[in-house]
Amino acid sequence: MENFRGLIDANPGIRKIEFGNFGEVFLNPDLPRILEYAFDHRVETLIDEGANLNDATDEAQEAVVKYRTTQVRCALDAVTQETYEKYRIGGNLRRVIANIGKINGFKASYGSSRPKLVFQFVIFNHNEHEMEHAELLARMLGMEVSFKLNFFPNALPVQNREGVPGGLAMRTGKSFSR
Repeated sequence: MENFRGLIDANPGIRKIEFGNFGEVFLNPDLPRILEYAFDHRVETLIDEGANLNDATDEAQEAVVKYRTTQVRCALDAVTQETYEKYRIGGNLRRVIANIGKINGFKASYGSSRPKLVFQFVIFNHNEHEMEHAELLARMLGMEVSFKLNFFPNALPVQNREGVPGGLAMRTGKSFSR
């Protein structure tokens, strides 16, 4: 928290901050206070590099709504536990879905459309058969769905490239609403 406060105080021109990239933002116990400090200093916050939501506390989930985080990209990559745990080792898909439900509940209680929730589905050979169901699950959860190809194409390569929506361009940002 002190490092974040120092960053904001020393750089009053900062207007937007992305939390993420090579780390699970919800593991930071100071996240609610950090989001509040950013909000109080009119700094827009995003969690757009992917959060897995396995270990998100209720306090942190409420904070992303209360302090108006613009977007939370949820790295789900599956619709069944069996497929989910192949990439998200030790992860619990049911808990992640419950946490998405909690965020939606906080959005309803605050009367807020923020954060926009994005169901991120990185396509691998072990999950490509679940893409169609991912769109349905995203719609059921009130989320936008975003498909991406695996960054390392030789690791867990997609077997049926013809089945990938829109080829390599993908259907990113396809919106679904409740």
